[in-house]
Amino acid sequence: NVIIGRITEETPEQIVIRPNPLEPQTVTIKVADIESRQFSQVSPMPAALLNTFTHEEILDLLAYLESLGDSKHPNFTQ
Repeated sequence: NVIIGRITEETPEQIVIRPNPLEPQTVTIKVADIESRQFSQVSPMPAALLNTFTHEEILDLLAYLESLGDSKHPNFTQ
């Protein structure tokens, strides 16, 4: 079986994956059951998404990514 998704938790014993970022369901896999792992060659961001953003929205996105979502981070001050 191939499971694709974002790793939300990882311990030496198990990995928790969220296959669909829009749904709360996760899949837990024992590390001992994993034959191989690889990074996706495809970005989770839809192609050309930035082309639909305004300049301000792009700056907001960059501030969010740089701050790791912390609204109190200096990147969110104007």
